[in-house]
Amino acid sequence: GSRAMRVETRPVLHESTVEMDPSELASNLSSQFESDVAMRSQVEVMHLKHALAEQAARTEEGARMARSVNAQLAGLKKALAEESAKREAAEAEARDAQRKLSAKEAALRKSVVAQEASQDANTKLERALADAKAAAAAACASTAA
Repeated sequence: GSRAMRVETRPVLHESTVEMDPSELASNLSSQFESDVAMRSQVEVMHLKHALAEQAARTEEGARMARSVNAQLAGLKKALAEESAKREAAEAEARDAQRKLSAKEAALRKSVVAQEASQDANTKLERALADAKAAAAAACASTAA
């Protein structure tokens, strides 16, 4: 912003001016004008320097913010990659567990089938045994008769 500083110009006519001759007065006024111009230029230069410094500070601030945002983005990308890797590992683990479970189920089914078959065989065996006993008892009875 233009915060133009007010340059106080010194009064042109001093009390001593009255005793000066015209050429001295002219030279006095001219030197005072020159010093005022020089003063104004200095103030202008100061303003420009200040504005430049402010601009540089803003540019630096902008660069800092950009660096910060980039760092945050990099952090987010890294976190996202980590999450993705974790998820893939978890999915692989789940698939593995599912495979193991399926294998166990199949083994269990086989064992149930084998057990049923053995029970069936036992039942047949018991029946055959009972039949044999009955036949033996019948033979004994007929022999005794």
